[in-house]
Amino acid sequence: MYGVLFISGVVVFAGAALLPAGHLTLDWLLLGATIVLDDINRPLLLACGLTWLLAALMCPRQISVKLRLGLVGVTAGNLLTLIAGDHPTLYTGFALMSLSAYTFFSPGDRGAGRVYMAWAMVAEIVLFAAMIGLQKDHSLPSSVPVGVSLLVILGFGVKVGLFPVHGTVPVSYRYTPLWAGVILAGSAINCGLLGWLRWLQPELMMAPGVVGQALTWLGVVSYGYAITIGFTQSHPRAILGYSSISQMALITIVAGAIVSRGEHSPAAFAAVAWAALYHSVAKSALFVASRGVPAQIHGRLLWWFVVLLAALSLSGMTFTAGALTKTMLENEALVVLGPVTSLVWISSGLSAALLTWFVLNVGQASAVRPAGMTAALLICAVALMGLSLWVFTVQPFDTMKWLQITVSIGFAASVVVVCRSKMGSKQVICGDLTSYLVQGSFWVCKYLRTLGLELRPVVERLVRRRLLKERG
Repeated sequence: MYGVLFISGVVVFAGAALLPAGHLTLDWLLLGATIVLDDINRPLLLACGLTWLLAALMCPRQISVKLRLGLVGVTAGNLLTLIAGDHPTLYTGFALMSLSAYTFFSPGDRGAGRVYMAWAMVAEIVLFAAMIGLQKDHSLPSSVPVGVSLLVILGFGVKVGLFPVHGTVPVSYRYTPLWAGVILAGSAINCGLLGWLRWLQPELMMAPGVVGQALTWLGVVSYGYAITIGFTQSHPRAILGYSSISQMALITIVAGAIVSRGEHSPAAFAAVAWAALYHSVAKSALFVASRGVPAQIHGRLLWWFVVLLAALSLSGMTFTAGALTKTMLENEALVVLGPVTSLVWISSGLSAALLTWFVLNVGQASAVRPAGMTAALLICAVALMGLSLWVFTVQPFDTMKWLQITVSIGFAASVVVVCRSKMGSKQVICGDLTSYLVQGSFWVCKYLRTLGLELRPVVERLVRRRLLKERG
């Protein structure tokens, strides 16, 4: 199975890199289908191919039939979602990918699997309702109701990790196998973002400004919430889950600002997709490294190189791929956030602090190196260096900005190192709001059942007395 996944990753990556833009219409299908390759999904397909390749290197040689079937469903749905050019095809691929991922949860983690499946079903129902609304005749401008647009935000927000429907992201990162988590963290999460870019057409909305502002401010809340909860986690992959929520929240802010303009901008949407590629490469590298620090000296040096480069990229350090995301965030979000945009530089320090917390906790993880980990780290190192060299050629050097980011990252990392004994002392369940909601529902049902059993003799006595009274 790992050989098929490896070859599929190479084919997808090469196809996305070499094939020209175009579309293919399949009218012979039941509802028809359109396959598209353009500037928006090309970066996401590159991330898809890379993460499949890394997952194949980390995947055990023998896996159960259940995991094999789930892997086929997730990868097929992932690819179909990314290349879909029409609403029904994208919805079909998204549903297949989301529901198939349930097989990645082990029998011992059924609680987490049920939480994931519950939100996946909610997302599919909401997106189906949104798709019905979008399938109506919306050829005229300003014809898509605000309610339909909000359903699109909510449905795909489950996969992206948008507050308050973010619970499935840390749960799926924490309770799935490492190789499966690489796919979910590096490629599957991008399908929700692509759904926004495909289904949220500003020129067709009744109130694009309202929808864009709602998406932007939800991104702001998601970022702050994810950073806060991330410091209460101790498992490395749970920390990466909340880190992904925070990083996708920054991209969500940019996407919302673009939608609020009220005009379709393929170039701006393509820039958002490239930002998602940068995040996917860095997060996949950290996911591979979450297995633990290798015991050999050469493996340890490679591990630290990959982790530091990925962490700096996600923190927006100058001359890394993440710097372009921070620059785009400052330029685009000014329209919606206004004066608050000046505080964007704080996100560099907060992201660096959370990733420092990840490094401190991953050192306590198992250092047993699975087969293929060295090759996966090498691929991550090459990908991160390639993106950094490309940014070095296209982004001008700003001394003041470099000093500002460097100071914020250094200060945040120092604070975490000094205060690490206080962090994580108050544990929050992975999945936070969703898990507490499930637990609360369980205890309410248990209380009602207990109350019903206690009241049963009283009710039976009253009924018996009433019957005797009627007979007498």
